Amino acid sequence: MLTLIMIAVDVCVAEHCKKPLDDYLATHFDGKVKVVHQGRREGLIRTRITGAKAATGQVLIFLDSHVEANINWLPPLLGQMT
Repeated sequence: MLTLIMIAVDVCVAEHCKKPLDDYLATHFDGKVKVVHQGRREGLIRTRITGAKAATGQVLIFLDSHVEANINWLPPLLGQMT
């Protein structure tokens, strides 16, 4: 059901949000989680557009950092689309 989780980062100055994060995700999630880094501060909407352009799935769902995805949160959303 889940093809890809795309993380779009609107400029993070913390070192652990750069190459170490990319390396960790590549090692532990077999290519299912990818990060798009903005080169400069772009804001919420432009950063989401960048993430959407890099995404490969048929359905895009945007979750902000304060949102917690619980068990079985996705099937009811996708069921409404069929």
